[in-house]
Amino acid sequence: MKELVLQLGESSVVPFASDAARAEATVVIASRSRKYSLIGAAVVSMSMLASIASYSGILTGARIDFDQMILIMPGGDRWIALFAIFMLVIVFVPVGAIAGLFLGIMIANGRLLETFRGLGYDLSGFSSDSGSRALQAIEDIYAYAAMSTVILSAILASWWVAFTLKMPVVDGYQEWRWPFLWLWIIAMGGFIFAAYLPVRLFRQRLAKIYGGDAALDRVGEQLTLAREDANRIRVALANAGTSFDRQRFERRLQDLESFIEALKSHRFRKPILDSRFLNIWLVVNFLALVVPLAFSGRASMAISFVAPAAIHRLVPGLALPIDATLFKESKCCALQLFRHARETAWRSNTATPAIRFAS
Repeated sequence: MKELVLQLGESSVVPFASDAARAEATVVIASRSRKYSLIGAAVVSMSMLASIASYSGILTGARIDFDQMILIMPGGDRWIALFAIFMLVIVFVPVGAIAGLFLGIMIANGRLLETFRGLGYDLSGFSSDSGSRALQAIEDIYAYAAMSTVILSAILASWWVAFTLKMPVVDGYQEWRWPFLWLWIIAMGGFIFAAYLPVRLFRQRLAKIYGGDAALDRVGEQLTLAREDANRIRVALANAGTSFDRQRFERRLQDLESFIEALKSHRFRKPILDSRFLNIWLVVNFLALVVPLAFSGRASMAISFVAPAAIHRLVPGLALPIDATLFKESKCCALQLFRHARETAWRSNTATPAIRFAS
């Protein structure tokens, strides 16, 4: 971050009054980064510890059997070795602290623009080459935060869906459902405060510098047209017949390439920082949270459908219309048999003795 502040000052993107002012800004940014990293490490590590406690049943009254070194659940139907709990704490709590450390740093970096504004500075532009490189450095910071939190939230959202719909892959691990939900909320908080909001604020600042949102939205169209013109000029330059034509096309190509570089400095280039993608990702995570809850009852019904007890309860209900149909058909068959027997008896009474004997 120190190198970024130095780069922003040298490119005049942030107009520091002096080297001392730049050093002061560096100290403030570093101090905020340390504070946020410690908070992030504490939150995530404590969340991991609470998750392990929830899984082990300590919060619900599990008792410890020191003779067998196991933890027995309140119902007595499940037990966990104390060594397994110890290993979970030893491994996952430090891992959570490290993850929270990076998450806090990313959130602190996301507040870079607000930090400069708090110190009385604002971004002035990125038209120069050094300014364009400074924009790329800021873009890399935000892209790293967005990529990290998107991947993490995607993994945790998948587990939430599996837990809520009671998929076979999570059989026996339902105790992790709510801890995973809490970790997912932390990951989405990191996405919002380390990527989503910073990108929106930065885009608003760029729009203010370059003439509004409409002008900023047209940058993509202008870049496409400029690149097409540059390709046509390169073809014309390759087919130029005289030195005068070649010099003219070279000057036009240089001007157009400078214009393209200036346009690139007006926006973020990485697709993951596109505002449409960021909005879509928020919607996707909201749907991943809500939709499985709406279908969880149906999923449970489908699972109970194949249970033996449910089948035994279901069979009489399905048998009712079948029994009614069979009763109607048996009644018709009985009437037909009765009529056939009566006709047969009448024929046998009216037949000749020879025929009766022969029959």
